[in-house]
Amino acid sequence: MLPALAFLQIYFWAKNDFVDHPTIKNIAKFSTAENDWKALKSDIDIEFRRIDKVSIQTSAIIKIVATDNWLMKVTPLSIFLVNQGDATLTVTEAQTYQMSHLNNSNTQYLNIEVKSGVNGVKPFTIRINASDFTYLKDRVSRATVTIMPNVRFHKTIVEQFVDVFKETISENPIYETNQELENCIGCLQAEPTIKLQKLCQDIEEDRCTPCNCKPMWCTDCLGKWFASRQDSQQRDRWLSSKCTCPMCRARFCLLDVCLVRQVED
Repeated sequence: MLPALAFLQIYFWAKNDFVDHPTIKNIAKFSTAENDWKALKSDIDIEFRRIDKVSIQTSAIIKIVATDNWLMKVTPLSIFLVNQGDATLTVTEAQTYQMSHLNNSNTQYLNIEVKSGVNGVKPFTIRINASDFTYLKDRVSRATVTIMPNVRFHKTIVEQFVDVFKETISENPIYETNQELENCIGCLQAEPTIKLQKLCQDIEEDRCTPCNCKPMWCTDCLGKWFASRQDSQQRDRWLSSKCTCPMCRARFCLLDVCLVRQVED
């Protein structure tokens, strides 16, 4: 019975040149006097076939595709789409799920509401892993992307680590200095906020060593540097691991990372 109904539906769509097909109806909303739905369909098809498109499989049956000009949500029954030039993407919610109770690993998913400035185009929602957000955002650069103030999420593993890095070193002693400091040599924008000084009682063979460099790094840059020197397969050990000063190569751990406080002469 179902195959017969499906065939009948396809017959009626074909009889009317597919103008009543849900996907064609969605495409037709973007048509103009210069470009009818057939021309748009051809352009979209060409972009869809290019290898430089972004394609994110969000479930077994749903895929998000971003091309040069279009953002599409591909489902078994239809394709929801917006033109990047008049699209607005709003991250409305971030949901965190714990994947393992053994190493406290978790993953985050983002709900993103997609709206078009074209009349008659209904908003739709896409749901992606937070780790894919930057990948997608870079591809839809012509669209307006907004993150709601109440939404907190980590875009990458490194950003997650930097947050924990900041929280951990905030409990260490403060390093006071009256030196005139230049901008962080990592980002060249922020003021240096970190001084490495050996405070731990480490006496092992690969023990930490004194660093004589003046404060030259901001917290974000040093946190990213620390993360970049770690084994990506052993993330649960990052906080207890060691790293080397980017300048003098002195070995240090998180107990040796002190926040800087400037004082008057």
